[in-house]
Amino acid sequence: MPLFSVAQNIQTEELFENGQKLIKKNWIEGEYKKTIIQKGEGKDATYRYYIIRNGIEVGAYFSVINDYGKYYKVDISIVNNSDKRIDFLENNIFVKVKGDLKDSYKYTQLSYLDYSSKVQKRQKSNEIITAVSVGISNGLAGNTYSQSNSNYYNKNGAGYITSNTTSYSPTLASLQIQQNQKILTDLQSEQQRKMKYIDEGYLKDNTIFPNNTLIGYCLIPFSKKINEINFTLTIDNIVFNFNTSNE
Repeated sequence: MPLFSVAQNIQTEELFENGQKLIKKNWIEGEYKKTIIQKGEGKDATYRYYIIRNGIEVGAYFSVINDYGKYYKVDISIVNNSDKRIDFLENNIFVKVKGDLKDSYKYTQLSYLDYSSKVQKRQKSNEIITAVSVGISNGLAGNTYSQSNSNYYNKNGAGYITSNTTSYSPTLASLQIQQNQKILTDLQSEQQRKMKYIDEGYLKDNTIFPNNTLIGYCLIPFSKKINEINFTLTIDNIVFNFNTSNE
C-alpha cells in the first residue's frame, strides 16, 4: 500500500487506460496539490505519484528491476509550468529507507557516474569472458570426434579395442567461427544499446526552461528487507516528498 499521504477530503475518480481501469485520487496539503493514480488491485497494483507546487509538477513511479544488479527504479518526470527556468541537480535527491537493516545508509540513490562506471566495468568483464570462450571454441572449430570398438580374439578369450578418431572440416570450421563471432558481436551491440539507454535516460543535472519537461530515472540498491522508501527531491527550494511502502 502507498504511504503517500493520510490526507482527508480526497477526491476520487475512475479513468481508463488501454482498457484497464485506473483510480485517480486528488487532494490539497497546504500549498501542495497531490495525486495518486492506481493501476490494478491488491498485490498487483502499481502507483504513480504527482506533486504540484508553484507551477512545478513532479511525478514518480517506483518499480524493481534487474539491470547489472537488482535495484528499485524511480522514474521521474519534472514539468516546469512556471515562468522561470529551474535546475534539477542530482545532489538534491535524498533517500531514506526503513526496514530490518543494519546498514540502511548504503541504500541511497546511485549517481549517473557511479552507475555508468559500474555498468562499464561489468560490460568489460562480460566481453572478456565471452572473448575467451569464443577463442577456445575457435581453436577447436572444424573438429569432429568419433569412437569405434573392434572385437578381437586370442588364447585368453575375446575382447575389444576402443579407438578415437578426430577429423577436420574446413567448411565446418568456417561456419563455427562465423557463429562465434556473431555471439561476440551481438553481445557488444546489446551492451552498447544498454549504455546508450543509460546515457540518455539516467537523471543528470539539467536546466528546465518554462513549458518544458525533464524525464529520466535513478536507481536505489534493492533489499527485500526494505519496507518503506522515503524519496525527497528539492527543486527551486521546494521540497517534493514521495513516501511509499512495498508492504
